[in-house]
Amino acid sequence: MNRRTAAASENAKLSSNSDTQNRDENVDYYIAKLDELVKKFTNLKDASAKQETLAL
Repeated sequence: MNRRTAAASENAKLSSNSDTQNRDENVDYYIAKLDELVKKFTNLKDASAKQETLAL
């Protein structure tokens, strides 16, 4: 299983079955999602600077 593309519905478990001392967090998945968002919104950085100068 690729942990970056793991479906939550297939890998979910009840909180009563979790180990609070050893949390099972899919860090690879969240890093991949953040990378996607950075790529998606990188070109908006210049647009947002222009937006600040608009009078509403």
